Amino acid sequence: MNEFSNRIIQIAEFYGVTRAADFAKKTGFSHQTASNYLKGDRIPTGDSLKIIQQSFDKISAKWLLTGEGEMLQLEETKIQENPRSVEIQKLQKIIQKQQETIDKLVDTIQKLTSNVKER
Repeated sequence: MNEFSNRIIQIAEFYGVTRAADFAKKTGFSHQTASNYLKGDRIPTGDSLKIIQQSFDKISAKWLLTGEGEMLQLEETKIQENPRSVEIQKLQKIIQKQQETIDKLVDTIQKLTSNVKER
């Protein structure tokens, strides 16, 4: 297992997303990619590491990249390093809620369509 995978596993355990499906959902990676990262079969690209750090915003980017320092960054440091992170988090929550609404509407449409076909 490579160093990145060890750190990714630590992140997954800290956030309680140790299953590949949960890790994939949190990061937006495919199930296979998430599984490969968690098993150490694949080393994340720079872009993937950035996505992981943004998805798990309490994680220190320096620690994720190098293994140096503490895994968790201090709140003040996080805001200083990326002042837009709070805004990004709010937008991600809005997007997630919108997706949940879309999923519910699709289910409702499917049920209504099914009811119409039965009549």
